[in-house]
Amino acid sequence: MRLKKLLAAGAALAMAGGVMLAVPANATSGGNTEGCTPGFWKNHTEWKSYDDGTSDTADDNYPDTTLSHMLRSPNGFGVDYTFPSVYGDLGAVTMLDALSQGGGSTLRGAANNLMRHGVAAYLNADAGIDYPFRRYTPGVNGEEPLVDLIQGALDSQKRKQILSLKNDLAAANELGCPLS
Repeated sequence: MRLKKLLAAGAALAMAGGVMLAVPANATSGGNTEGCTPGFWKNHTEWKSYDDGTSDTADDNYPDTTLSHMLRSPNGFGVDYTFPSVYGDLGAVTMLDALSQGGGSTLRGAANNLMRHGVAAYLNADAGIDYPFRRYTPGVNGEEPLVDLIQGALDSQKRKQILSLKNDLAAANELGCPLS
């Protein structure tokens, strides 16, 4: 919320000085101070009630949505993301089930860990909280869109890259949850 006030004050000052600021529209819908963990989302499954009204489709915040559908590209004409075959049936796992997936030392284990935090990040990015990542647009610090980041890590099929993104998302998801 402080980010919104700062942006409003900055815009007022700039306009008073005759200067226009170019602030992306989504800059006021995120921040770096809030994020809810996978455990929160696993235990609070009325996800539509946390929707901030910017969901892209009517079915992207339901616990039974598959990971393939969650990761579809908004420019992909509704085509679900195809997981590389090395991950087995991971694309058919539901968002709710992904929140409970265990990890392990395999590539699939790393992908499970990423998707646990990826689902939480996906929900946080649409919950109207001061979360640093956005689903389909750059984040507040210029991070790539969340869906692109997750797809890129999975497509790399490199455990180190997958776990690096998982760690970034875990840190954002643990900023502190303002929801109840």
